[in-house]
Amino acid sequence: MFQINRKELIQSLIQRSTYCLSAPLAETNAYKLIVDCNIFMGIDTMVPIPNNLYIFDKTTQKTVFVSAINEYLKKECINIFRDLNANDFKNSLEKQVLTYTKGNVERSFERILSPTGWGLKEYVPLKKRILI
Repeated sequence: MFQINRKELIQSLIQRSTYCLSAPLAETNAYKLIVDCNIFMGIDTMVPIPNNLYIFDKTTQKTVFVSAINEYLKKECINIFRDLNANDFKNSLEKQVLTYTKGNVERSFERILSPTGWGLKEYVPLKKRILI
């Protein structure tokens, strides 16, 4: 156990201002979405910066890197911690479409497979053709 008091513990945490953390963002029966991030700590703030995103496939017991998803969302000015929640990610794992709503604007992104892992692209639903 720690042999230091609370104040000394807090000071030691603040002095080491960067921490690494691996945490699940969402989970379904088949997949688990996990993020590795650096945590920058200040006196009264904690800022997580994602640096690696991957999927654990429970069926194959393999890890698939999906950092391209995080990079794509960054280009679209979407922060995975601030703008999305676990249900958004869970829906994307189950339905292969990630829907993002901000204000009255809704955007959807389709999950794609590539040789380097999973990625995203803008989702455009097919329009029904009306035959006359």
